[in-house]
Amino acid sequence: MLTGTIVLVKRSEQVTELNIDGIIGLSEEDPNERSANRQESIEHFRKQIEAIRQISTPEIIVNIRSSGGNINDALLIHDILCESKKQITTRCYGYVASAATLIAQAASKGRREMSANSLYLIHQSISSGAGNAGTLEQTVELLNQTDRRIAELYAARSGKSIDHFMQLMAMNQGNGKWLSAREAKTAGLIDRVIPARHMENKNPQIVQQPNLPALPETPCETSKTLLRTALSLLQNTLTRLSEKPTDPQQQKPVTSPDSPVADPLPPNHSLSGPTSQPIVNQTPVQEIQEPPLRTQARATATESHEDPGQDDLPTPSNAHAYQQDAEQFSL
Repeated sequence: MLTGTIVLVKRSEQVTELNIDGIIGLSEEDPNERSANRQESIEHFRKQIEAIRQISTPEIIVNIRSSGGNINDALLIHDILCESKKQITTRCYGYVASAATLIAQAASKGRREMSANSLYLIHQSISSGAGNAGTLEQTVELLNQTDRRIAELYAARSGKSIDHFMQLMAMNQGNGKWLSAREAKTAGLIDRVIPARHMENKNPQIVQQPNLPALPETPCETSKTLLRTALSLLQNTLTRLSEKPTDPQQQKPVTSPDSPVADPLPPNHSLSGPTSQPIVNQTPVQEIQEPPLRTQARATATESHEDPGQDDLPTPSNAHAYQQDAEQFSL
C-alpha cells in the first residue's frame, strides 16, 4: 500500500520542486492484501513516476522528509532524476533514512544539502524470507549484494571507499547510526549544511531599558491591608451599637400610667390611608379592659439597622429601644 506522497510544485518556468514525504514507494507484496488495492497502489505510483519524467524545467529541487521505504522504488526515482540531465538539488529535512538517502544522492555535483536540524541514517538492507535453507541462503546473498551496491552508490559521490560506508552501515548490528548534519558531511554523504535561522533582536534598547511601571503590592501585603480595613469597620460598628443616642429627638418620651393616651386612629378610620372610605355597618365589639401600662404603650421606636461583621455575634439592631421599653414597663 502506498503510504507516502510525491508532490510536484512548479515554482516558475525555471524551477520545479519535488516534495517526497513519508514511506517511499510500495510495500512488499502481502498475500493477504486485496489484489484490487494492490493494483490501485501500483497505478498511482506509476503516475507519480511518469510525472517526474515529464518535468520540463531546467532545475529540480527535491525536498526529502522520509524515513525510507522500498529500495527498488527509491532506486527507480534516483535513476530517473540522474538521467534527466537537469540541475538537481536535494535537500534533507527532519529524519532522512534508509531508502530516502539513495534519492538524496541523485543531486548534481556539490548540491546535496541537509538542514542543520536534520538527522541522517544509512544501514544494511532488510528483507523477510521463508523457505528451506537453500532459499534463505539466496535471500542472504541478495542482501549482501544489495548492501554492497548501496555502498558503491554512496562512495561514488563522496570520494570515500566502499568499505568506509560498509562499516557505517554495519554499526549497531546492521542498524547503522543516526548522523548529524556535520557528521553526514564528514562521512561524505552530503555537500552542504543548511544553517538554522538565527533569531536576532532588532531593538535591544527595549530589553535594556524597558521603562516599566512599578510593581503592585504583593498578594500578602494586599491581604494585610484588607484585613486592617475590615477590623476598623467592625470596631466602629460595635462602638455605635454600644453607645446611647445623644440626640434629644431620638429619646422616646416617657409617659406615666395615669396620663391619658390619645387614640392613634380616629373612629371609623381605615388603615389604608387618608383617601380610604369610612367603615360603615361595623359590628360593635365589646371593649376589653387592659392593664393601665399596656394601654399606655406606644409602638417601639426602632433605630437604623447595620449588618454585623462576618465574625460578630448577631446583635439586635433595636436592642437599645427594647431595653428602654423594658425599663419603662417593669413593675
